[in-house]
Amino acid sequence: MQDEDIPRMQAREPLNWARITRYAVLMFLLHFSIGVLEGALAPSASDTEAGRRQMVTGLAVALLVNVLMFARLVYRQRERRLQHVALVFLLMLGIAQTFNAVIGLWLSLEQPMALTVLEWSVSVLGVLLGTLAGYAASIRRGMER
Repeated sequence: MQDEDIPRMQAREPLNWARITRYAVLMFLLHFSIGVLEGALAPSASDTEAGRRQMVTGLAVALLVNVLMFARLVYRQRERRLQHVALVFLLMLGIAQTFNAVIGLWLSLEQPMALTVLEWSVSVLGVLLGTLAGYAASIRRGMER
């Protein structure tokens, strides 16, 4: 009985590594752009209220970008959606952490751990909401056919 399942499992569509890589790089570039804009528009160090508003705005934009990009990925990907989402997210984080380590060699900027946890939480929330939205849209697309 188990031997009959092996060929069926092996016949599944392979992972689309080109799409995974494109999405991960695009997501990194979008997040990097958000960070650059956030830094360029940074208020003076004495204006903490404006700094908080800017941080919240940056996190909201990052959340929106994550939701839209992952919803699009899930909607377009017909098979192995969760595996594609997980690999895009992990590859994007790997690129970001590598970039952060390299930049950290030249710049001595330290980010508070609480902000790092907040940014990662927003990213995970965006992945979850985007995946759910993509599934909902693909189910709706299937009903219309």
